[in-house]
Amino acid sequence: MSYIHTLVNGEQESFKPATLTPMQKMILRFVVVGLVYYAFAVLEGMIMRLYEVAPVPGIDPAQFFAIMTAHPLVGIFGSTYSIVFGAFLFLVPFLMKKPLWSIPLANWTCALLAVGTFTFWFAGFLSEYAPLYTLYWPLPADFTQFSVWGGTFFIVGIALVMVGTVFFVINIFNTITYTPAGWQKQPAGALLSSALGLSGLLAFFSKEKKEHLVSLPVAAIARGTVDTAFNAGIILFTGVLILVYMIAAILGHDLKHSAVDALLYKNWFWWGLDLIADGLVLIFVAGTWYLLATLITGKKLYMENIARAALFVEMVVSWTVWSHHLMSDQAQPGWDRLRYLCDAREIGLLAGVWS
Repeated sequence: MSYIHTLVNGEQESFKPATLTPMQKMILRFVVVGLVYYAFAVLEGMIMRLYEVAPVPGIDPAQFFAIMTAHPLVGIFGSTYSIVFGAFLFLVPFLMKKPLWSIPLANWTCALLAVGTFTFWFAGFLSEYAPLYTLYWPLPADFTQFSVWGGTFFIVGIALVMVGTVFFVINIFNTITYTPAGWQKQPAGALLSSALGLSGLLAFFSKEKKEHLVSLPVAAIARGTVDTAFNAGIILFTGVLILVYMIAAILGHDLKHSAVDALLYKNWFWWGLDLIADGLVLIFVAGTWYLLATLITGKKLYMENIARAALFVEMVVSWTVWSHHLMSDQAQPGWDRLRYLCDAREIGLLAGVWS
């Protein structure tokens, strides 16, 4: 039996797609897309490391920097987002013992992540569009170095991924708050308050203890999804801004780069981009470990109310930690650089609470 046959049909043809539920098929699509782009990221990573040692035949410097531009985005959006979104679209309804709000919308999320990632990767590969993933202004709109058409399709691909991300956010919060058909009416406002940690934060300072409506892992997913929403909105807006310059160039109009303040643009872009690393990732990882700890031990989490409060505080703190990218910018206001040091201390304290 060939490897391909086993891969498609399973060991001893044990994989029976016709028997899978729509939910199982949806989750498997996310897994497959995530693993395919993980393979892309691994291959590109090895190519770049080899190139750093000695030039690789067939890859010129322009192509190398195009790979470097797309590589982290493929890893983040194509692989990690796909795997994480698929996992949480399963976990939230599973832990809340209710159906997912919309399986078709989840399938759209998967499709947009897959198509969007391939679009920006392929556009960068063909056109050697290489402003690097930081997209510092005015590099994304510098058409003396990069192809305007390649850049246009690159940014369109990013936009498709962000639209898929918005669909994920809508699905998660609606799953938490909606009442399935035939069920007794559920308190949407109270569920949302519990998921975001507002009720838990109030309970932390109250003598009257109430049962939490949403489990701690679901609360962590909800709070990480808040940062996911901010990230999607900021990067989508930035993509539209860049597209305005690209479409203008295609139509024969040369817009002035100075119309966009480079420092303000950098602050705005890094605020959104860093929510991935310092916001949603930390909260998602904490929620995953909380779930594993309770499943493995069979016990409730120790000091759960403190953990809930810490997750809420971390969510708020994560909105400002992007400033650690700005410490070397002499043009940054002194108060802005000082604030980063305060944020770093808060993150350290939260890490201590979690441990």
